[in-house]
Formats: sequence, structure tokens, C-alpha cells
Amino acid sequence: MSGSTPKTYGSLLAAATQMLGSKFDAGQLFTHVTQKKLYHMSFLSDKPVPEKQADLLLRMVKRRLGGEPLQYLLGEWEFYGLPFKVGKGVLIPRAETESVVDTALDLLKDIKSPVVLDLCSGTGCVAAAISHNRPDALVTAVELSDAAYDYLLLNIELNHSKVMPVKQDIKEYKHPCLLDILVSNPPYIPKETIAALQTEVKFEPRMALSGGGDGLDFYRIIPKLYFGQLLPGGWFCLEIGVGQSDKVVKILKDSGCVDIFVRDDYSGIPRVVCAKKPV
Repeated sequence: MSGSTPKTYGSLLAAATQMLGSKFDAGQLFTHVTQKKLYHMSFLSDKPVPEKQADLLLRMVKRRLGGEPLQYLLGEWEFYGLPFKVGKGVLIPRAETESVVDTALDLLKDIKSPVVLDLCSGTGCVAAAISHNRPDALVTAVELSDAAYDYLLLNIELNHSKVMPVKQDIKEYKHPCLLDILVSNPPYIPKETIAALQTEVKFEPRMALSGGGDGLDFYRIIPKLYFGQLLPGGWFCLEIGVGQSDKVVKILKDSGCVDIFVRDDYSGIPRVVCAKKPV
């Protein structure tokens, strides 16, 4: 934006919206910086805005225009009705992943004090959401990345969660008792397609995105290493990428799983594959 810094709340919000071309992004950043709710704008529009706030908002707008994710700029994002701290080095919680939580809770509804393991936990959003809705569950979250693990700890504290954090490679972790369910949103983007991702996504850690050559490395690793850690009748509940359902179903079937099914996310896209260890 050229010219002088906007002097009123109304002109500041208008400038941010014009620059971004998005009322939603502009409104989120405006509220974050000014701590003013948009529904108060009828009273605030002509009120003077502190210069420091105006300068900060315009700097954040420029960062957003450079592709930095809105969630990183805000520092926090909602998932399953809970707040989660986010920033550089951790995967941003997404609405489609809520389907994993929905499915896991359905599978656990008749199990008392279920034992739950969340692999590649990142922010801990799946683990914390399950724990919040099933306070009797014994939930463990495993994460290897230093940066992501720090966010996992922050979010466990933020949500007063009973989730047990573990910093370890999932290839080496062994749970101390058998599991009722293993949930995971593993990296599943094929290595060669990462360069073509949206700019916003490429701000997120490659470690949380790349699933190897065909995107399926973790779907091969998880049943191989964790089938024996499930209770008889225990479940795998795994998020998948677009177009991966048939291949993941086959991997789980070949691993000895039964009662395999696929569930769509809120957009109608196959998003979760579940498979049971035979009783």
C-alpha cells in the first residue's frame, strides 16, 4: 500500500482487505492486532487507531501476501472446538483431520478407559481432542521433531490435557501396553509433488508433509511395526491423502487387518481408513 498509514480503525480494516483481497484474512489479522471485534466496527470505524497497531497490521498483511500461512501469523488455530498454538516448524491443524477424531470416538464409544496412541502427533490436536471428549482414555502422543514437540507440550498445557507426550521416532517407539486404537495423520504427500504445493503449504515443515516417493511410506511402516501392539479387535485409524484410499486399504489388508472401511471428510473426500486386528 502506498501513501500514509491509515489513521482510523475503519480505514485500516479497509486497507488490509483491499491488499489481501480477502475479508476473512483481513478480519482475522485485524482482530488479532487490535483486539477489536469486527461486530464493534460500527462504533469504531471513525475512531483513531494507534500508529503502532496500524504499522504492525500492515507488516503482517505483507507477510501474508508473501505466502506465510494465516495460522502462523495468528499463532493459534481452532481444532475440534479447542485452541492450538501453531507456528514455524509444526503442521497446521486442518478441518479434514477432525474426521479422524470423529471416527476414533465412534470406534471407542463402547470401550471403557481405552488405550490410545497418536503417531506423528504434531500440535497434538488429534490426541488432545480425543482426550477432551474421552477423559477416561489413556492417550499417548508421539512426535520426533524438536519444534513440533515444543508445540505439543504447549498445547497439552493450554488445553489442560491428560495426554502423555513422547519425543521419539515412531520406528523405535514401543507402547508399554496393548492398544485399543492407533490414530495418525502421517506425512502422505508424494516427494516429487511437494515442489508444486501452494506457497502457504511450503511454509510448513517438509518432515510433516513428505510421505516418500509415492506418499505411502508411513502406511507401510505403521502396520508392520504396530500390528502386534494392537489388542485383538484393536483398530488402526489413519488419515489419508486424496486418491490414496485403495492403496492404503490394500496395504492394511495385506498386513492381516479385517473389517476395513473408509470414511469421508466433511467435503465428501475419502479421508480416513480404519482397519481392525482380528479377534
